[in-house]
Amino acid sequence: MKKNYHNRQHLELIGKQQLEIEHLKIRLRWANEDKQKITSALICIGGPLNDNKLGYSVPQRNYLLQILELAEVCDRGEL
Repeated sequence: MKKNYHNRQHLELIGKQQLEIEHLKIRLRWANEDKQKITSALICIGGPLNDNKLGYSVPQRNYLLQILELAEVCDRGEL
C-alpha cells in the first residue's frame, strides 16, 4: 500500500516538473524573440549602432551598446 502511494507521489512530481519545464521553454522562446527584436532595432539600417540615422548622442549610443553586449552575453550563456 505504501509503495503505491510513493509511486503515485513520484509520478505526480514528474508531471509537475514536466509542466514547469514546458512553461520555461515557452518563456525562453519569448525571451529569445524579444532579444532578437531588441538586437535588430539596435543594429538595423538606420539604427543607433549602425548608421545612427536618428542622431543619438555618444552617451546614448554607449548605453545602447551596453544593452547589445548584454544580449550577446546571453547568446553565449555567460551570465
